[in-house]
Amino acid sequence: MERRRDFDGVVRPGSPPRIHLEDAVVDLADAAPTDLSALAVVAQAVQGRHTTACRLLATMQARSRLSRRRWLESVLADVAARACSVLEHAYLTRVERAHGLPLGQRQVRDRLSRGVVYRDVEYDVGLVVELDGRLHHDSGPGRDKNFDRDLESASVERSAVRLSCS
Repeated sequence: MERRRDFDGVVRPGSPPRIHLEDAVVDLADAAPTDLSALAVVAQAVQGRHTTACRLLATMQARSRLSRRRWLESVLADVAARACSVLEHAYLTRVERAHGLPLGQRQVRDRLSRGVVYRDVEYDVGLVVELDGRLHHDSGPGRDKNFDRDLESASVERSAVRLSCS
């Protein structure tokens, strides 16, 4: 059980009373044991299209105390720029920014013969970087879909680099 001073401001009307999603996400991110787990909380909420980085920022700004405020604000700015997972955020901060590379376009919508896909990072020079975590990429059929996407990219003169974590 947690006590809140701002209870009336964060509770949605209805029965049983419950807090707004953004307040719950900010609470979970602030209480997360590590920065990585805090990033996972906010990235999952935004990637799942349950909320937006802008709404989470507004919720944070209404709070007087947060232990990770500055760090969460910078992470939410990156999430708003479409770095929508822990792996994508790590690529943005530890590869692109750390090495002074040009920033790619994130979550680029692309229509392939089998439907619409979203490219993780695309550069103007015809390079696509796909960042594969375990979810949806750790099975034979998942890998086969990735290879099909890479072959189709090659057919329109775009090189695909696929990075995965194990």
